Amino acid sequence: MVRRNRKRLFKLVLTICAAVFCGGLLLKAAVTSLELQTSVMVAVEHDRSEILQTRLSGFSGLVPKEPLKKSWYEATSVVIPHGPGEKGSAFYLPPGLEKTKEELYKENGFNALVSDFISLNRTLPDIRHS
Repeated sequence: MVRRNRKRLFKLVLTICAAVFCGGLLLKAAVTSLELQTSVMVAVEHDRSEILQTRLSGFSGLVPKEPLKKSWYEATSVVIPHGPGEKGSAFYLPPGLEKTKEELYKENGFNALVSDFISLNRTLPDIRHS
């Protein structure tokens, strides 16, 4: 008799755990499908989005959102900086600064004059495959 009650209790607990787990999966699927619908509305062209807004004016929850991620593929908006040491290019000192270079090299142990000319925020060449 005691064994039968333990088995029933074990089955009941296992069934409750399975129901909670499946309920969580169903809830997550429902939330994800709603998020996908809003992201689809973001991807719609501007003309079509106005049509959608007029058609869906009764639904206040379906307002198109701004994209959350920045597009890195817009090459026209990227400003390419120019200056000494940009893109990993070599920098040569102007003539007449050799004496200053030698003094700073003896004092600091590195070419501080060239380091002063080169920007700290310089860019490096892009090594990714095209």
